[in-house]
Amino acid sequence: MATFEWIYLPGPADAPRDCTTFNATATALSIDCEATFDGGSLAWYALMVLHDKGYVVKHNQSVPTFLVTGLQPSKNHTFRVCASNSEYWMNQDCTQPFFGHTAREYGKKRIIRMFLYLLYAIFMALKA
Repeated sequence: MATFEWIYLPGPADAPRDCTTFNATATALSIDCEATFDGGSLAWYALMVLHDKGYVVKHNQSVPTFLVTGLQPSKNHTFRVCASNSEYWMNQDCTQPFFGHTAREYGKKRIIRMFLYLLYAIFMALKA
């Protein structure tokens, strides 16, 4: 009885799919994507963040799961993930842009700011 096996020719890595954002805080969020065809050699995934002058690489690693820090609070951020591999490193295949929203800031700075406003209001009420 004959058995058949599929043989895939080596090539560039395919972009990951189904990227989702989760665990958003005021300045960070997590991104998880499903890896696809690696092209027959070690794949690398670059997470890119859209800034004023275009996309900037934030992380470059061997799995398409990222923790992004240093983001602005309460804002939509635009990302994309590009895949390449060690044999075809010049060929990158990228996801379509996707978005993640950071949470509102409730850290120490906001609490201090609210406390100073309260002190100012009390001072003005006592002064009058």
